[in-house]
Amino acid sequence: MPENISMQRIRLAIKELDKKGYIDSRVFEEDETINSKRTLSRFIRDLKEIIPIEYNRASKRYIKKSCADEVEDVTEELKKINSGRELEFFCSFVRSIIRSGSLMPPVSPAENAEDYRSITRMLEKALDSGSKNLYDKIEYHFPQDEERKRRVHYYTLFTEISSAFKTDKMLKFTYRSMKVTVQPVKILNYCGSWYLAALKKENESLEPAAFSFSEIESIRIDEEYKSFNAAEPESSVFIELIMKI
Repeated sequence: MPENISMQRIRLAIKELDKKGYIDSRVFEEDETINSKRTLSRFIRDLKEIIPIEYNRASKRYIKKSCADEVEDVTEELKKINSGRELEFFCSFVRSIIRSGSLMPPVSPAENAEDYRSITRMLEKALDSGSKNLYDKIEYHFPQDEERKRRVHYYTLFTEISSAFKTDKMLKFTYRSMKVTVQPVKILNYCGSWYLAALKKENESLEPAAFSFSEIESIRIDEEYKSFNAAEPESSVFIELIMKI
């Protein structure tokens, strides 16, 4: 199916932001497909849902917000709800999930704690001095991920699958010695293990399927776009398939 104009704009905008860190607003004025302020407003709204940006009036640029800016924004929001024990337990729980190394996706080949250091720093800043004492006294323990040694492999999978979601592309990979083409639907963590929930291409049809991360090899984004006509099943359908793996 041909890519719609809105997705084309978003894809080009993401490439520009990744390359320069900003988009000159005059680019949109020269875009013949943006023929009204309403169209531009809708496009900017859709783009903000995918990637954090803000408008700088002085330079007339849409600028990609830094992680530091985002951390400060969330920290201030967390401070507003710092009442009772809710935030203390929440912060301890999130920190423990990160330290477990199994439930949080690897965003780099480094250790999990390094991946999410901005989040743990944000949590600690949100707590007052009295709360920090309790924060250090609460720990949650999760089963350690047996595939931690395959961290680089998992990082590659998350990167490719995330890119497919953003660009509405299909994926190709080898699974149990068979080459498959799929339309990714969700990434699921079930009982501490990661799975790709997808619609597998079978001739001209798309059928629900689940794939264990540990057995996915040679993954890459295909040139083919997803089928917007294909109905995506509920997660329960994929959980049943996972239980049969």
